[in-house]
Amino acid sequence: MRTSTTPIKSVFSPIKPKVDATLRTKLAPATSPPTRSAIKQAAGSSNGSANLPALSPQKRTPLPAGPPISVPVELWIEVIDDPSKFCPAFAYISPGQDPQRITGALNQGLWPVAGALARNDANALRWMTAIAILDRCATWRGNPILASVQRHLVEAALGRWMDYQAISWSAYRLKDHPLLAPIPELLSSNGPAKFAEFDVVVDSARLAEFRSRMAKRFNRAARSAAG
Repeated sequence: MRTSTTPIKSVFSPIKPKVDATLRTKLAPATSPPTRSAIKQAAGSSNGSANLPALSPQKRTPLPAGPPISVPVELWIEVIDDPSKFCPAFAYISPGQDPQRITGALNQGLWPVAGALARNDANALRWMTAIAILDRCATWRGNPILASVQRHLVEAALGRWMDYQAISWSAYRLKDHPLLAPIPELLSSNGPAKFAEFDVVVDSARLAEFRSRMAKRFNRAARSAAG
């Protein structure tokens, strides 16, 4: 097979690469930021003993573990009618309660609670109560009591602790647990009603530190309201 040596004709002019002579300068790395010592030295030379804020927050010293203590807990249920809350089922706690009370609130002004109450759907009512209580515990893990309550309920539902099943999965299993069995009958009474009680074990040092922080927060709020 013969190969033709005739040059290929083209209407386009030859392409010649053009190299930017300043490209090396443009791609040079930026000047590295000044070190912490250099910043302090510059500040000291400009305004004497000026103190600059730390470049990174200081880590809090871990709290030493304290002896475990047992804390009594009560679970309560109530029916409210407040569509402005935009939540069909939620739970709340109040400070200073002994034993610690966690109240699940079913909002009959919203779906699906309104329908579950109308047809007396026991499974739905127990399931929404479990969702409300587990959700409150999971969204305040800094509270040692609520963290222990969530673990207690999850282990009661699943037989073990599992992070990714610690709310919805456990709530579905809890609707059939004897712990929540009295809920449908209690909803006909006036006001909140207790449906379960148990003890949880918490670290005494962490509980004392948490209560101290909460007391300072409430005191600040009270002073702001008074002032």
